[in-house]
This record gives sequence, structure tokens and C-alpha cells, in this order.
Amino acid sequence: MGGFVAVALATAHPERVEDVVLVDGGLPMRTRGLSPDGVRAAFSRQASRTQRTFASTDEYADFVLPGMPLLDRDDPLLADYLTHDLADGKVRLDPEILVADAVDALLGPSPSESLTRPTRFVFAEWSVGEGSAPAYRPEKVAEFAARLPALRHTELVPGVDHAASIMTRRGAASVAAQLREVLR
Repeated sequence: MGGFVAVALATAHPERVEDVVLVDGGLPMRTRGLSPDGVRAAFSRQASRTQRTFASTDEYADFVLPGMPLLDRDDPLLADYLTHDLADGKVRLDPEILVADAVDALLGPSPSESLTRPTRFVFAEWSVGEGSAPAYRPEKVAEFAARLPALRHTELVPGVDHAASIMTRRGAASVAAQLREVLR
């Protein structure tokens, strides 16, 4: 959801944003056939984790990681992320806000057409696991690049899915390279 928040901020308050780096999100996604009820159903597993108490980060990983097949359970940075997600065994997330944000981000109007700040877009080869359909097909990203003057650079990260686009060394290295370019 961070990419959609970044686009909203950059379009609502461009004077507060110098550059934008989007990671597998923030631009309109293919939503043909999706309804608000369909989005709610798709996010129900994510939201259901807020109804549980987890005795440990390992138990939480057992619940979350089956939906993120390319992540390395033994990666200490992932363990830190999962630990940060919990407070007294509960997930620090409001399920109603998660679902409402998903419906808005996926089905609402996209402010991306109004981007004026220089924007970079890093996107994953797959959506959820190896071989799954990507959230952003390369030809669609090329269309965005041709249509949006602010979109100055796009990069497909091979061998990663959405979660792995930032939560693996390969994905994080691609994002870090884009951030270094922005900071030059």
C-alpha cells in the first residue's frame, strides 16, 4: 500500500516531495472483474491475522509466510520485520483500514496521472510466487512510461514476487540502487 500512499502524497503536496520511488505498487493495477466484495475477500486472510494472538515471531511466521513463498524464513531481516509487526503477540494493524485501503487503492481513481515529481518504478516479475501473473506486466509498464512524463525510469526485477521485491536481498538491492540514483 506504500506506493499508493506515496502517489497520493506526491500529487496532493508536490512541494513536499522531491522524487518518488515506487516498488511494485502505486500505479493502477489491472482490476477487470474485481468488485469491492472480491477485494475484501482477497484481503480477508491478511486481515484475519489481526484477530489472533501469536505466542512468538516463529508462530506468526508460520501463519504469514505460506502466502509469501519466495521469502527466506531464515533471513534475520525478515525476522526483524515480523517481530516489528507484533505488539504483545497482536498484529499492529487495523483490519478495517487495511481492507478499506485495498478497495480504495485497487478500485478507486488513481492520482498517478497527476504525478509531476520525477518517479522511478521497480516492479516484480510475479505477484505471489514463481510463475504467478505479475501485478504489472512489462508492456503495461511501458504504456505508463509513454503516457506519464514524470515516470522517468522503470525496472523489472527478475526472479521476485511482490513480497520479495523488497523483502529479499535481490529485490532490496534493486530498490537501493534506485534510491542511490535519486540521492545523487
